[in-house]
Amino acid sequence: MRNIVWIILLLGVARAQEYKFCAPVDTISNDACNALQRGESKVSCLRVADSAECAIRLAQGAADFGVFNAEELLLAYQFYPLDILPILQLRHKDRQEEEFEFQTVAVVPADLTQKVVSPGERLKLLKDGGLCHPGFSKSQWWNDYILKYFEKAVNRPHCQENVTVIENEIRSLRDFFGKACRPGEWSADSSIDEELKNKYPELCALCDNQAACSYNNKEKHGHFGALECLARRNGKVAYVALSYVREYLKTNATFQFLCPNGNILPLTSETPCAWLKQPWSVIAARK
Repeated sequence: MRNIVWIILLLGVARAQEYKFCAPVDTISNDACNALQRGESKVSCLRVADSAECAIRLAQGAADFGVFNAEELLLAYQFYPLDILPILQLRHKDRQEEEFEFQTVAVVPADLTQKVVSPGERLKLLKDGGLCHPGFSKSQWWNDYILKYFEKAVNRPHCQENVTVIENEIRSLRDFFGKACRPGEWSADSSIDEELKNKYPELCALCDNQAACSYNNKEKHGHFGALECLARRNGKVAYVALSYVREYLKTNATFQFLCPNGNILPLTSETPCAWLKQPWSVIAARK
């Protein structure tokens, strides 16, 4: 039920005619759709397969507005540059001054960076150090590209013969980080997922529940579990959202931000180095 409160606020401008709000079925429930249509509301709900279908419906005039994140809007623009326009940015009510919806950061123990090396060599210190990852789940607010960005940036997978793409990815992670807690589904196919976890148990070795490959603390979409994994020194690096670092570790001097260029910054830094920055989602409407 993504941003449903903001959609309800738009009802005040939707009195003169009927408007259709399109949303992917996995982001809005039937109950939420019914809530939009109660009383004198002139807004009806159109549940679609995904954001791509929503963009198509807007371009065709079969829907009037919908909610898109940055990647979805950028993709829609490639196909419908003149047909769909963003009309309102959606910011969390308690984070109105923040420029981005989230920023991804890498956090490492401060003693890891005491070894005198050049910034370019510092990323290599992560080898065999263990990775604390928030994990893959339906509740996770990051997509696969974001979730895998850090691990691919520090260790680009090498193509290996007679191995599937997904296993090549998993094996490369094991060969670089040694161990990890990387919860959730590695493959949408449950049998392949189970096979990979049995074959590469090292990537569940740092989890609280190794058999289930999961953290005990799943709060904040698994990010708190990843930070606890780092705090226990199970792994040398945690890849998490900046807001959760500030909430969980605050300004703990025993940890630092590791930057993409290998530089380091204290957790007290007002401008921490992010690996990715995600703009806020928007409401977009047919032109």
